[in-house]
Amino acid sequence: MRRIAEEDLSEYKNFISVNANASNTKLQDKSVDFVTAAQAFHWFDRQGFKSECQRILKDGGEIAIIWNTRDYSCHIVRKDLVIREKYAVDRKGLDDGGRLSKDWSDFFIDGVCEYKSSKNDLILDRETYIGMNLTRSYSPREEQYPEKYRGLIKELGELFDEYNINGILDFPHFTQSYTGGI
Repeated sequence: MRRIAEEDLSEYKNFISVNANASNTKLQDKSVDFVTAAQAFHWFDRQGFKSECQRILKDGGEIAIIWNTRDYSCHIVRKDLVIREKYAVDRKGLDDGGRLSKDWSDFFIDGVCEYKSSKNDLILDRETYIGMNLTRSYSPREEQYPEKYRGLIKELGELFDEYNINGILDFPHFTQSYTGGI
């Protein structure tokens, strides 16, 4: 992702790419107004990330934790979860099917933050729908698990075929965010 960002954003004079991680950004103390963690917070060392944000944020600075999540009130999303669980080779990164609250408010000062959620369905063609599932950390890799890999592709394709309209799948999602000081 970093390489792609560097390619796509290189023309912008204020774009800077740093080879670092969430717990050691290599940024200067008190140099940042706002930190955003999108689709990655669950991978971070939470305390390390929090300490790093406290170090680099200016006084009054804030952080936003943002992610897209499937709308498990919809039948297609529940069927998709059953397929992903069936073929998962590692549960890390596999969501909980909406069974557990993703309340990250305890990360913020006194548990106070602003929570927002908005409908944000994904509009996918067949290749993109299957491809997004193959990029998940818990998905089988063809060279390691060829039977699981083929099975996953087959069942995802069948699900796509059942629910697509004119080659397009409307896959129900929400974008959720928590914003506040740490």
